[in-house]
Amino acid sequence: IINSDSFTARFFGNTFWLVGVAYYVYITFLGYT
Repeated sequence: IINSDSFTARFFGNTFWLVGVAYYVYITFLGYT
């Protein structure tokens, strides 16, 4: 985890997490349909 700037680290962390969750939900949705 980047520790230089709290806002930047939090922003990138949340963005990465959100993209990961969205991708997981998208793949799961495609798998069910």
